[in-house]
Amino acid sequence: MATLKLGTTTAISESSGVLTIPNITFPAGHIIQAKHINYTAGQSLAVSTTNTFYDWPTVIKGEITNVLASSHILITIMYSPQSGDGENYNSRVEKSSDGTDSGTFSAVGGTGDVTDTQIACHDTFFPGTSQNIYGHDKARRSIQIIDTTPLTGTNQYRFRSNNSAQYSGTIYLGRSIGGGTAQYDNIAPTTFNLMEIAQ
Repeated sequence: MATLKLGTTTAISESSGVLTIPNITFPAGHIIQAKHINYTAGQSLAVSTTNTFYDWPTVIKGEITNVLASSHILITIMYSPQSGDGENYNSRVEKSSDGTDSGTFSAVGGTGDVTDTQIACHDTFFPGTSQNIYGHDKARRSIQIIDTTPLTGTNQYRFRSNNSAQYSGTIYLGRSIGGGTAQYDNIAPTTFNLMEIAQ
């Protein structure tokens, strides 16, 4: 084990080839780490009129670890949705209360963020027909929000969706209504990006 000191302060320590920089302070706005996850398969999700936000059959989630207490997390999701017959399609980002799959999930909302369960990070999509609409089913939608109160350590976020109170039916992601579950006709994958930003 080797240690590099500046005066009496340990600047860098080494153990088994791993370098550790203790007590570091990053400047505000510095990106400490970033995570990127792709979901390429098309999916469909049957939803009811209860206004409940549902996980997709293949759960769309992102995890980021070793988050500092003073950091914020920038969450960006890009996706290609479709629903039928003018249904009001909503999506939002939810966060696990303990950073794991077993935690309680609720809408992301820190200081100044919208926290209403039906409005937070929502997307409304009206294709106007139950047939394939090739321009729409290739269209990209996005959600971008900053979690100003992340957990110290591991944070897990999920992309969840529902229909509005007036409708029940099936909504689609990364595919057309008539398409299968394979990535359809060059539709871009669903992407989940997380960045830890120093404050």
